[in-house]
Amino acid sequence: MKNDFVIYDARWILEADPDMASALERTRTYNEALVKFLLGNGLFSCPDNWQEFDDWPHFAFSVSDLTEDGFELVKRCHDKWLRSIDRGKKNLADMTLWQRELEKLRGAAH
Repeated sequence: MKNDFVIYDARWILEADPDMASALERTRTYNEALVKFLLGNGLFSCPDNWQEFDDWPHFAFSVSDLTEDGFELVKRCHDKWLRSIDRGKKNLADMTLWQRELEKLRGAAH
């Protein structure tokens, strides 16, 4: 069993941003896209926990929330993705990086 740790917690972003309303909207937009992507690709270890998720100010996920492929994908994408958002990425719901890396990951597994 892998050691569990928190990969992301929305409070880290929200507490650091003086414009809470704007930060919450951005956080909701990109994390909603991430949850949909991970769900749609079977990358959550307990998908039922995420089906109706809508508490974006308290959104957080840990290693234990992900499948092995999900964790590997997060290692490949999450920091790059957040950096692109920090640099002003226009479409916060764009999952192109995640899709490309998932295809590589799953292609390598076959």
